[in-house]
Amino acid sequence: MAIPRVKHFEITLTDEGVAIIAFNRPAHRNALNGEVYKEWDRSLMWAAQSPEVKVTILTGKGKLYMGGHQLASTADIDESKSRKAVKESIVCVQSLLNTLINFPKLLIAAVNGPAIGIGMTTLALCDVVYAVPDAIFLTPFMQFGFCAEGCSSYTFPSRIIPPDNFISDVVAIATKTTNFPPIAIFQTKNLVRARERETLMAVNRNECEVLLER
Repeated sequence: MAIPRVKHFEITLTDEGVAIIAFNRPAHRNALNGEVYKEWDRSLMWAAQSPEVKVTILTGKGKLYMGGHQLASTADIDESKSRKAVKESIVCVQSLLNTLINFPKLLIAAVNGPAIGIGMTTLALCDVVYAVPDAIFLTPFMQFGFCAEGCSSYTFPSRIIPPDNFISDVVAIATKTTNFPPIAIFQTKNLVRARERETLMAVNRNECEVLLER
């Protein structure tokens, strides 16, 4: 399957089958909006369905991993349009989180810098998390008047790696797993995730319903 053409992510695929999906919105500090959620979901669906992809890495371009949800300034808010945009974003978030919960292949997060909001909470839905020593993890939901998201009302790095050659080191680790029998990875991941999949799906649904009530 061809690598999807997306605006806000840089996607590469190594010869060994390691897909690297990198958030790439430096002007917005890698923050997400409805369009970006859709692209992230689409990128993950490609990685899940593509026979060429054996392992997937999520990371960020520049010095940030992810800046969380992009908030509009007070001056830009049109209440009716804002309400519609929020509902659309929540639908996109719910779909994205369900894709993460049900992702069938090994999913690695390479946290190269600050992980804020949903950028942090979705780490718990990855199989392995690697982080640079100065990575910052922040969930300022209450500060902005939001409830928990990203299944964080239910869930919470596996290893800290020096910043020099960070991504190449994570890719090297991921590459080793491409030699493992795919069925073994699938079965092991299913054993770990099966017990909590329905719970996570329900938590995701409930969180999105509460967000819609805001």
